[in-house]
Amino acid sequence: MTIAFGILLLFMATVLQVTLADRITLLSGPADFVLLALMSWNLQEDIHPSWYWGLGAGLMLSLSSVLPLWVLLLSYSAAAAFCQFLRQRVWQVPLLTLFTSVVAGTLIIDGITLGYLWLGAHPISLIEAFNLVVLPSIVFNMILALPAQTLVNELSKFLLPAGATR
Repeated sequence: MTIAFGILLLFMATVLQVTLADRITLLSGPADFVLLALMSWNLQEDIHPSWYWGLGAGLMLSLSSVLPLWVLLLSYSAAAAFCQFLRQRVWQVPLLTLFTSVVAGTLIIDGITLGYLWLGAHPISLIEAFNLVVLPSIVFNMILALPAQTLVNELSKFLLPAGATR
């Protein structure tokens, strides 16, 4: 049941990402709904976090993106693995782990994407991209992190029974 709910959650976040995220930006930095759903799901109490969820998120986004499959798989898997590392070995404070994971995940995803574009001989200024895309995206993701965590937490409590193995 938890796998089906996780897949449905990532699918809904992917639909929001594809349809809504490009229209609502802060400067030129969009919110990353898939990253927020992925981090919120990995930080649920009774759910064992795994970087495999990052593979699913990258695969779903790659169906609607111009970027190569490996860029999205690598970036979302690395972000999920970092969240998993923080939760299991470093901190037991969920909010601090959420905010740190969102900032690091945004940096990882945007860094890999910008690195691919820069190495692919696309005319892109890394300083401008960092100032106009990465930093506003971090701020936007930080603003939406707590509502996303609350929404995922309440949905998982409502849809998954309390005694069920999560």
